[in-house]
Amino acid sequence: MPTVEAPNAFRPGSPNPDNREFRVFTFFVEDDRVEVYLFNRWGEIVYSSTDRNFRWNGTYKNAGAPLPPGTYAYVVKYVSSFRPQEGVREKRGGVALLK
Repeated sequence: MPTVEAPNAFRPGSPNPDNREFRVFTFFVEDDRVEVYLFNRWGEIVYSSTDRNFRWNGTYKNAGAPLPPGTYAYVVKYVSSFRPQEGVREKRGGVALLK
Protein backbone atom coordinates (compact mmCIF):
# COMPACT_ATOMS: atom_id res chain seq x y z
CA MET A 1 0.00 0.00 0.00
CA PRO A 2 1.46 3.42 -0.93
CA THR A 3 2.31 5.76 1.91
CA VAL A 4 3.04 9.49 1.90
CA GLU A 5 4.16 11.06 5.19
CA ALA A 6 5.32 14.57 5.97
CA PRO A 7 6.39 16.59 9.01
CA ASN A 8 3.99 19.24 10.31
CA ALA A 9 6.66 21.95 10.83
CA PHE A 10 10.16 22.99 9.82
CA ARG A 11 12.50 25.90 10.49
CA PRO A 12 14.95 27.05 7.78
CA GLY A 13 17.30 28.54 10.41
CA SER A 14 17.40 25.41 12.55
CA PRO A 15 20.77 24.22 13.88
CA ASN A 16 19.65 20.69 12.95
CA PRO A 17 20.15 20.20 9.17
CA ASP A 18 17.27 17.70 9.01
CA ASN A 19 14.80 20.44 10.09
CA ARG A 20 15.87 23.15 7.61
CA GLU A 21 13.80 21.99 4.64
CA PHE A 22 10.35 20.54 4.09
CA ARG A 23 10.06 17.22 2.28
CA VAL A 24 7.71 14.27 2.13
CA PHE A 25 8.56 10.63 2.56
CA THR A 26 7.00 8.31 -0.01
CA PHE A 27 6.89 4.54 0.01
CA PHE A 28 5.59 2.25 -2.76
CA VAL A 29 5.04 5.21 -5.09
CA GLU A 30 6.18 5.39 -8.71
CA ASP A 31 9.28 7.61 -8.87
CA ASP A 32 8.30 9.47 -12.03
CA ARG A 33 4.62 10.02 -11.14
CA VAL A 34 4.82 12.43 -8.19
CA GLU A 35 3.69 16.07 -8.13
CA VAL A 36 4.00 18.37 -5.11
CA TYR A 37 2.33 21.76 -4.64
CA LEU A 38 2.64 24.14 -1.69
CA PHE A 39 0.22 27.04 -1.23
CA ASN A 40 0.15 30.16 0.89
CA ARG A 41 -3.00 31.19 2.76
CA TRP A 42 -4.36 32.97 -0.32
CA GLY A 43 -4.09 29.85 -2.48
CA GLU A 44 -1.05 30.99 -4.47
CA ILE A 45 1.43 28.24 -5.40
CA VAL A 46 4.68 29.17 -3.66
CA TYR A 47 6.51 25.98 -4.63
CA SER A 48 5.94 22.99 -6.91
CA SER A 49 7.99 20.01 -8.01
CA THR A 50 7.76 16.73 -9.89
CA ASP A 51 10.84 15.35 -8.11
CA ARG A 52 10.01 12.71 -5.51
CA ASN A 53 13.07 13.81 -3.50
CA PHE A 54 12.30 17.54 -3.53
CA ARG A 55 13.34 19.89 -0.71
CA TRP A 56 11.51 23.18 -0.05
CA ASN A 57 13.64 25.72 1.81
CA GLY A 58 10.83 28.11 2.78
CA THR A 59 11.44 30.68 0.06
CA TYR A 60 9.26 31.63 -2.89
CA LYS A 61 9.87 28.94 -5.57
CA ASN A 62 13.09 27.98 -3.69
CA ALA A 63 14.85 31.00 -5.14
CA GLY A 64 13.02 34.12 -4.01
CA ALA A 65 12.66 35.99 -0.79
CA PRO A 66 12.00 34.08 2.44
CA LEU A 67 8.30 33.60 3.03
CA PRO A 68 6.64 34.76 6.25
CA PRO A 69 6.10 32.28 9.07
CA GLY A 70 2.76 30.54 9.01
CA THR A 71 0.96 27.44 7.82
CA TYR A 72 1.28 26.39 4.20
CA ALA A 73 -1.03 23.82 2.62
CA TYR A 74 0.38 21.06 0.46
CA VAL A 75 -0.98 18.58 -2.06
CA VAL A 76 1.00 15.52 -3.13
CA LYS A 77 -0.31 13.68 -6.19
CA TYR A 78 1.10 10.22 -6.74
CA VAL A 79 0.53 6.81 -8.34
CA SER A 80 0.87 3.53 -6.45
CA SER A 81 3.69 1.31 -7.68
CA PHE A 82 1.60 -1.78 -6.82
CA ARG A 83 -1.70 -0.69 -8.37
CA PRO A 84 -1.04 1.94 -11.03
CA GLN A 85 -4.39 1.12 -12.64
CA GLU A 86 -6.09 2.89 -9.71
CA GLY A 87 -4.78 6.19 -11.08
CA VAL A 88 -3.65 9.32 -9.32
CA ARG A 89 -4.14 9.61 -5.56
CA GLU A 90 -3.73 12.68 -3.36
CA LYS A 91 -2.37 13.42 0.08
CA ARG A 92 -3.27 16.84 1.52
CA GLY A 93 -1.95 18.50 4.62
CA GLY A 94 -0.37 21.54 6.14
CA VAL A 95 3.10 22.45 7.31
CA ALA A 96 4.11 25.27 9.65
CA LEU A 97 7.04 27.40 8.50
CA LEU A 98 8.78 28.59 11.68
CA LYS A 99 11.34 31.35 12.09
